[in-house]
Amino acid sequence: MDPADRGDRPGLNWTVTVDADPRLERVAEALCTLADGRFGTRGSREEDGAGSAPLTLAAGVYHDLGGGTTLLPGPVWTGLDTAPPLGHDRRELDLHGGVLRRTWRTAAGTTLHTLRFASLARPGVVGLRADGPPGALGAGPALLPPGGGIDVEEGRHGDIAWARTRSAGGGGITAAACQHTTGGGRVVERLAVYLADPDQAPPPEAATERLREVDRVGFDRLLAEHRAAWAARWADAEVVIHGDPDTERAVRFALFHLLASAAEEGEAAVGARGLTGPVYAGHVFWDADVFVLPVLAAVDPAAARAMLEYRIRRLGPARELAAAQGRSGARFAWESAADGTEVTPLWATDRQGNRVRIRTG
Repeated sequence: MDPADRGDRPGLNWTVTVDADPRLERVAEALCTLADGRFGTRGSREEDGAGSAPLTLAAGVYHDLGGGTTLLPGPVWTGLDTAPPLGHDRRELDLHGGVLRRTWRTAAGTTLHTLRFASLARPGVVGLRADGPPGALGAGPALLPPGGGIDVEEGRHGDIAWARTRSAGGGGITAAACQHTTGGGRVVERLAVYLADPDQAPPPEAATERLREVDRVGFDRLLAEHRAAWAARWADAEVVIHGDPDTERAVRFALFHLLASAAEEGEAAVGARGLTGPVYAGHVFWDADVFVLPVLAAVDPAAARAMLEYRIRRLGPARELAAAQGRSGARFAWESAADGTEVTPLWATDRQGNRVRIRTG
């Protein structure tokens, strides 16, 4: 067992293995996303190699770039100063424990391991542990700015780094991170805290204060709490299909991302791709009510209630949309975002580069 782990390995029917393929790197990143219902981080390579698109998103925090409303990218917490892989490069997603492991070999013949989690027990808390031979592993900055032309504010409070991105409407995502290097440089441990608000960017001091609290708890205890929270979630949602392990793993994989995409408190804006990336801009479709809500009502009623809260709090715009069409009652937008108004784009581009009219009604 690699030193970056220090935890039980799941069974095969709880593990999704992804071997690196440069042509499918974006797919691998989406498949290996870790989320806690509030924040999601794509399963990008730590060294940010070619084709990689590291990204952390906050549910319900949108940004208008001028071309439409999309989820606001937050600071990136997964980067390391390490050599890229040459040959073996494997990611393993532990569905039962909500942990992503990666192992890769470099051109120098060294092997590196990482483990990361997004705490289900403490949403907004994330952790990364990396292990490698002396000289092969560097911590680098604990937080990095996101791509896509998003402005970022950065600073430090003592040994804690913080960074913040803001939306055009004033909301934002604030992160604070600290890291420790042990074993003569062989092991890097990083903890980060994320706060988000769709109306007002959280102050760095609030993120820093919470990070100091979780740092006192310690990496191993945070990881144990997280695994226990996922075990409790699976106690209600586990699916067993006798005689068909591949289908059983596929269903568990789908449930894993579904359960990770919806918060259990407040409101849950569940987009078409959850928190796995920017496709569909994080917009909330009718599909969520038709397909996602019934499943959550059966396996996670608290998350189902949070989805209903999202709709209820946007009943006003739905009534206005119905009235504008000469109808009584309420008509929810086909695609909605922060305030519930219609944000479906009029046009899209297909895979051949042709402009296609989007028709809804």
